[in-house]
Amino acid sequence: MGRGGHSLFAVDDKLYSYGGWNSECQYNNVIIFDINTCEWSDPDIYNDVSRWNHSAIMVEAIPSWKYFIFGGESTNFNEGQVRTFGQYVNSACYLDIASMRWSPVMPESEVAPSPREYAAISYDYNSSRMIIFGGWSNGWLSDMWTLNVSKIVGPSYAVTHVDPPLGQLSGGVPITLRGVGFKDQNIKIHFTCGKTPTDVAGKNTLDVPANFISETEVTALSPNFESFGPKEAVIQISVSGGDLTTTWVPFSYFMNTRAFKSLCFGPGILKDQAVGEPIEFIIQARNDHGENRKSGRDVFQVTIRQDKKEIPCEITDKDNGQYFVKYQIDEECEVSIEVLFCDDKGKMVPVRGSPYTANFVTGTKPEMNHLNGPALSKHVNRTIEQTQAWMKEMSQSANTKDKNLEDIKVLISVVDSVKSVTDQNETMMLQLDQLEETLNLLQSQNMSKDSQHKQSKKLQDEWVNLKKLAKDMKKEISPLVTQETSKNNNAINKLEEDQKSYTQEMKKRDFYKYECGKEKAIEKLKGVYGEIGDFENKIEQFGYVANKFGNPSLIDNSVKQVDVIKLEINNMKLLWEHISNCQDIFELNQTSTWENLEPAEMEDEIKKLQKTLKEMKVDKRCNAYIGVFEEIKKWLQFLPLISELRDPAMRERHWDSIRKKV
Repeated sequence: MGRGGHSLFAVDDKLYSYGGWNSECQYNNVIIFDINTCEWSDPDIYNDVSRWNHSAIMVEAIPSWKYFIFGGESTNFNEGQVRTFGQYVNSACYLDIASMRWSPVMPESEVAPSPREYAAISYDYNSSRMIIFGGWSNGWLSDMWTLNVSKIVGPSYAVTHVDPPLGQLSGGVPITLRGVGFKDQNIKIHFTCGKTPTDVAGKNTLDVPANFISETEVTALSPNFESFGPKEAVIQISVSGGDLTTTWVPFSYFMNTRAFKSLCFGPGILKDQAVGEPIEFIIQARNDHGENRKSGRDVFQVTIRQDKKEIPCEITDKDNGQYFVKYQIDEECEVSIEVLFCDDKGKMVPVRGSPYTANFVTGTKPEMNHLNGPALSKHVNRTIEQTQAWMKEMSQSANTKDKNLEDIKVLISVVDSVKSVTDQNETMMLQLDQLEETLNLLQSQNMSKDSQHKQSKKLQDEWVNLKKLAKDMKKEISPLVTQETSKNNNAINKLEEDQKSYTQEMKKRDFYKYECGKEKAIEKLKGVYGEIGDFENKIEQFGYVANKFGNPSLIDNSVKQVDVIKLEINNMKLLWEHISNCQDIFELNQTSTWENLEPAEMEDEIKKLQKTLKEMKVDKRCNAYIGVFEEIKKWLQFLPLISELRDPAMRERHWDSIRKKV
């Protein structure tokens, strides 16, 4: 049906007609004429109201052109109503050519041109403004108006894609942005918290510089988003300080993967696996809250060693927070598996439980190595059984009910159990997490049982209860532990005083005296070892209690004193061995005939004895040391005289003079 007052625009090989009216109806739709087929079609593209005699202009925009409409006449005639003139309007709207959807233009102020039709319209690309001039409103108009549509048209560049579309909260993730119209002129990437783009960067927006790659690609590092938390964000781009793009792409921030929360599970870290068959295990990435990560791109490093030989492995990122590690062992052996994670500071840190250990034996069936093989089910049952038994044992031994805590052995048993529960926290949490993940894997393969899941959940609850029991029991026995600690400390202090007194008394014993003689001295020194044994028994007893009650260093002084006594006794034993050696040499020298005397050699030997004596680590003030030292001095004075007497220059008259003197 014919119409007038409509507007036309062309896209590719089609003409689009919008609006208009005739004597029977008014139009608010877009109809299309295909130039190639010369056929009209009505694709059901409707505006809110009918309009004719309006002003229209097509504006180039990125990523899609916009068709702007201003003014004209508009009204809705009721059915059967006589068609007359409509009402002049001053509203504006636009059609997005890509989506073929109409949207209203919302002016930034209430100041607006008067309603009109037939106005001239143009577009200023430098300032992104529509320019309206004149028109008819019961008379010709000559005024000029501008309407800023920069928020709709946007700048001459746009962003359409980001890879990856997510990253860790601490930032630093390399991202690639694609779009159109990029220029190598101060490009900035803007991250705005939320799901709505912004016109102007504000307090909820962080920006980072970008690297220009081409007109369609730039790269950047995501900013640290910890001030906002793990939330959704939108990315926009600006060039040379210009407007932010009207297009945007979503970006999700997630909590950082943490090595101390992540874990490994699967047959590849178990015992007694098959030789000559590929085997796998899974790395499960987790965040600060211990939640499984839902995306990939983390960096893990796996090193598998058989003795000094490194075994090659393959890591597959499943892009869901899990990383499958595959390797193969071709001979019976045990391997060490180190799993490291590259954290947000670029450091390689071990995940929970690393390094893991697996061993391989001949005769194991190949299917035991498979993720869907029987190994995991057996491991689950064994883990549940062993964990239940251990928790039951700890629950009984840590409980003070019906126990005589006045008995130090009973009290220590409770203390040990409480400490064991506390010390095993990290190990048990890892074991329970591995059990849960293994069951989830088996469930995905329809290989798990409801009873196993229930038992796993029950173990987690029992572990919570056991930790609470240990905490309560520690508080309950604290006064008794304090009391026993005080008693033990007093006993240790007395032991130290006894050791000091013993050391002083020991200095007065016969083995410190030269006249004691070697045999008697050695015998008495052996007796000291027996006495030291009494001290060592007490050290073991008191030290055991001190260690159990968390004060192992209290016994250190007593241990050191015993070591000093032992060293002293050993040194005295060496001294008496040396004294005996000296006395043997002295006796040999005394029994030598005049003709066989070699005074120079004898003097050298005595000097060596003196040198050895001086180097000995003994109290040089003790009588035994002084005694032998004086003996050596006498020999060193005597032997030079013998050398003189043995001189060939000696005559009979010289001997006569000596005889008269002596």
